[in-house]
Amino acid sequence: MTSSVSSSVDIISNALVKRTQIVRVEMEMASDLDVEDPDVQRSFLQQIEQRLKAKGLRAVQLSWRKQPDGKVFHKKKNDKKKEKRDEF
Repeated sequence: MTSSVSSSVDIISNALVKRTQIVRVEMEMASDLDVEDPDVQRSFLQQIEQRLKAKGLRAVQLSWRKQPDGKVFHKKKNDKKKEKRDEF
């Protein structure tokens, strides 16, 4: 009986561990959506969450990080360097 109790404790303690990861997202917009609109931002997060769940990540809490100027998104400056992009 001791082993089942310790297993339960291990599961609970592992479930309480939170990990924060900040990911930079680049998007190309084909329309005139206002990306600063909270409804549009919420929709983006829901779509990302659905894709993550389809990949097997279930317990994910997503949020946007506001910059010091209060905005979430900024237009990308044209760089001549190309960066490797991961797609999910």
